[in-house]
Formats: sequence, C-alpha cells, structure tokens
Amino acid sequence: MTRRIQLAQISVTSQSHWEAALGRIGRILSLDSGNAGQPSLSLTQVRLRLGTSGRSTKSARVLEASLIPRRDRAAASVMLALATQRSKDMPDIRKDLKKYLPHLLKAAEDNLNEADTVQRLTKVFEDVLGYDAMTDISREASVKDKFVDVALKIEDAVRILVEVKSAATTLRDRHIEQAQNYAANGNIRWVLLTNGVAWNLYHLTFEEGIESTLAFSVALTHELDDKAIELLSLLHRQNVKKGALDEYWEQRIALSPASIGRALFTEEALKFVRREIRRREGILIDEEDLAQAIHEMLSTEARERIGPLKIRRRARARKEKPPPEPIPEEAPKDTDKPKAQS
Repeated sequence: MTRRIQLAQISVTSQSHWEAALGRIGRILSLDSGNAGQPSLSLTQVRLRLGTSGRSTKSARVLEASLIPRRDRAAASVMLALATQRSKDMPDIRKDLKKYLPHLLKAAEDNLNEADTVQRLTKVFEDVLGYDAMTDISREASVKDKFVDVALKIEDAVRILVEVKSAATTLRDRHIEQAQNYAANGNIRWVLLTNGVAWNLYHLTFEEGIESTLAFSVALTHELDDKAIELLSLLHRQNVKKGALDEYWEQRIALSPASIGRALFTEEALKFVRREIRRREGILIDEEDLAQAIHEMLSTEARERIGPLKIRRRARARKEKPPPEPIPEEAPKDTDKPKAQS
C-alpha cells in the first residue's frame, strides 16, 4: 500500500501568501533524499479547500499537500502548476458579501417587500456571486410560458432558478412549489429559495414526478461564519460553471445515511467486521445479530433514512446443469423379414 505523508497544511489569506506557500513546496520537491536507498519525494496530490487555521477565526484558504515516495517528478510539476492556477481562480466572496450584509439584514428588520428584496439580491448575484447583470441575470424570466423571480444563466443556459420572498418572510418548503414547476418545464436541477438573509438551495429530480431535496440551508448573521461562506461560494458563477456545485451534491448523496447504510449492511462489510471482532474478542458473532447491533447504534433519523434493516447479499452465480445425455435410439425392427416355414 502506498504511504502518504502530509507535508504541510498552510493557512494563507492573500495571493502573495499563496505564492510563498507554493514556492516552499516547490523547493522541498527539488531536494533529493539524503539517505541512500530512499527515493526522492514528489508531489502527487494537491487539494485546495476553504477552511480556517487552528489559531485564527478568520477565513483562510488552506493548502494541503500530500506526498508519497516516488521517482517521477513530472507529476510534481504538473500538479504544482494546477495548484497555482486553482489558487488564482478560487473565488473568495467574504469581502464582497460583507459589503452587502448590512443592507440584507436591514431589509429584514424593515420588512422590505418582495420587489425591493429582488433588487438587492440582484446586486448580490452580480457583485458577490459573479453573474453578469446584462447576460446572466434574468428577472421575471419565462420558462415555457411560466415566470420565475430570477433565473441565473451561464452561456445562455439557465442553471439556477431563484424564488424570492419578502425580507421578513419565514421560508417554507412549500414556497418552492411554483419554482418546481418552472424547473420541471426547463429540466433545471437547482432552485434557490431566499429572502436575502436565509438561503435554501434545493436539488430537483424528475424521474418519478418532481422531487426536491434540501441541499443546504444558510442563515446570514452579523458574524459571517466559514461554513456559510463555503456553502454560498458554491453558488458563484465560476463554481457552477466548473461543476463544483454538482460535485458537492454528488458527495452529499454519497455520504448520506441511505448510501452509507447500503454499503454498511452488505454481506462483505459485515463479514469484515465479524472477522475483526473475532480477532480482537475471540468470539464469532452471528451476521444478523451484528447487523441488528449496528442498526441500533444509529440515530432514529438515520434509521428512518436507511429504511428497514436488510442485509444485501451478492448474487451467486448459478451453476449450469450439464445437458442430459442423449437416449440411444433403438434399432428399427425388420418388418420385411420373411417368416420361417413350419
């Protein structure tokens, strides 16, 4: 098994810091191992994400570099170049959002009407989330003779429908029913419900009717937390265009209780756990008893999402029966043989 070594987790807050961090890793990669017989290190994975450093509450981009012993340095050069490009392209909405945050919170206090809320949100979509007011933002957009408050487009294709409520309105799931119909007519997978302070993003599927699932919910306050920034950044035009929003949803589905339950309550997974318990405790647990114990460990909500306990077994290949041996045919009787004379 390949052993990964975490070289660094560096918190930075500016482009110059990014360049310094990447340069530091580049210098490390250029050094050969001083120990005889040990291969030099090369960068094989660089992962960029939003996060915070352990000592600071301020938002920071965190660069993590994982290294493995390898001789090939070409991979290092390519991945380092990709990391540099991604660091330059990564949108940071905190500063711009802070500028509009007081106006959004004040609108809620003043119970601003829906039309004025739409006006403020249009500026947020433009100046914070990177959509062009002339080409990407459509107000009262029409989708097959139906209208929606705002449609966010990328290259003339509607990617997100926005249902806006007045600033003081408490958002309810039922508020997206009209937008759902718009989305179904245009085969649009994302609907954003917002009053400027609360932001609820829904993912829609149309396989069996229209089904909506809450992807995330953010409530803005005077203190912007990193999680809110990270989630709202997914709505940035650049992230939507490059597929980051869809990747977030795929990961969310993969880590859902239903998905984990399907993987956990399988014959192979339970077999592994039984073997580990036997190695540690010296006792072989019945498969169904183990599955029941794991199921009871889960929260009530998780059990409801997973559904009834069922062990999924791999289908066994049926052995084909050999074809029956042919029955030998009897020799035909000679009916033309003359009878013996008596």
